[in-house]
Amino acid sequence: MTFNNMISAAAFGVLCSALSLAAPNPPTLPPSLAWQYDFKLFPYPGAIESYPLGISNNRDIAGFYVDTKGVGHGYLYSKGKFTTIDYPTAPQVPGGGTFAGGINDRGDISGTYFDAKGFQHGYIRTMPPGCDAHDNAANCKPVFKSVDDPDAVQDKTTEFEFGTGLGTDSIGINNRQEVVGLFATKPLTSAGFVLSNGHYQTITDPQQGKMPGSGTKLFGINDFGLIAGDYITDDQITHGFVYDGHTFRSVFVPGSDQGGFGTQANGLNLLGEVAGTFTDPAGNLHGLIWANGQAFTLDYPGQPESEVHGINVRGDVTGAYYDLTNGNLIGYVAFKK
Repeated sequence: MTFNNMISAAAFGVLCSALSLAAPNPPTLPPSLAWQYDFKLFPYPGAIESYPLGISNNRDIAGFYVDTKGVGHGYLYSKGKFTTIDYPTAPQVPGGGTFAGGINDRGDISGTYFDAKGFQHGYIRTMPPGCDAHDNAANCKPVFKSVDDPDAVQDKTTEFEFGTGLGTDSIGINNRQEVVGLFATKPLTSAGFVLSNGHYQTITDPQQGKMPGSGTKLFGINDFGLIAGDYITDDQITHGFVYDGHTFRSVFVPGSDQGGFGTQANGLNLLGEVAGTFTDPAGNLHGLIWANGQAFTLDYPGQPESEVHGINVRGDVTGAYYDLTNGNLIGYVAFKK
């Protein structure tokens, strides 16, 4: 779930790996859950590229799209309607803009925007009491609050989750308005953070690398405070985890390191079920559901390059697959039957 020019360097690297390493006889994968789901393509109207990220228990969705000028925008999908989300001071320039990553059951949204200098900042978007998420009345304008970890540095030399320019990225949000994400450190690694009641807590997995571009990233937090994230080692392999405030529990598909990427934990629900992505030993990218310590594959039918982003308590997921003809990401939602 990363972007570089709105597509992640890490994800693009996984795609290149898949194109160059794919084997005629695909390796054995964890059991597939595709038969349990109804899949639906989920394009933003008129966008050149779009995909959903967060999904609430109400099936409201937050995501991003790229317009015909190459500018990124966040969006909310609720009650059958799309609403564009742009941070008020984010310049509308190609390769920049706004994206939305997390959504809770009240419709509060967390995300990231790029400032005029190309640096990244987190934000939280809320609506005034009594206002619908799509309401445009004068007294119902969305309220935006910037999220910037006080220990963050601004760096344009290193590729992180959303390309260069990392300061602070906010991604997941729960019903207590606790936010998780990542920020750039002085050694040019990333560190995870939790923002709760105005206080920032730094989270780093002790096994993370120390080279620039490695580090810890947090993507999702549920109402019990369980956190889904990953760390990157110095050899640039991704390792997913769930963190309960004391212990890091591994979320890792055996052999995924052989595929050049590893395993990433993108989100989790109230049941502790994790949505993510992993590479098989041949370098092919797959969607992941991790439940009770067991891995399951969840790929969009007929598409060899899939990933899963968010999951709600029903088991519904958001995701995307790579169109190998043009390299674009195609967003989808899969509803649990």
